[in-house]
Amino acid sequence: MIGAMARFQCLGCSRCCRGLIVPVTRFDVARWLCGGRPEIAACIVKVEGFEGVGSRVVYALPRRGDGACIFLEGNRCSIYEVKPLVCELFPYAYSSKHDKLGL
Repeated sequence: MIGAMARFQCLGCSRCCRGLIVPVTRFDVARWLCGGRPEIAACIVKVEGFEGVGSRVVYALPRRGDGACIFLEGNRCSIYEVKPLVCELFPYAYSSKHDKLGL
């Protein structure tokens, strides 16, 4: 798996920011609050019925009506320097149910 991770290269197309739920962790929230970005933490929404991280309820960044993350401006992330952990790991995701990192 390490070799596969090394081969992934972002193309800057922003497809990962469109139509996907962007779950946030407690670490993300703490980083935003301690780093002077409370406005990011304040906009988090509750998402129910989500199975992607081993939980049916997650907290996530909100999306616009077109399904894109609210922090996507054009094809660029406006919070790139402090983006959530899930964005940092993309296209990989952690499964607490299986305790592993995978596609």
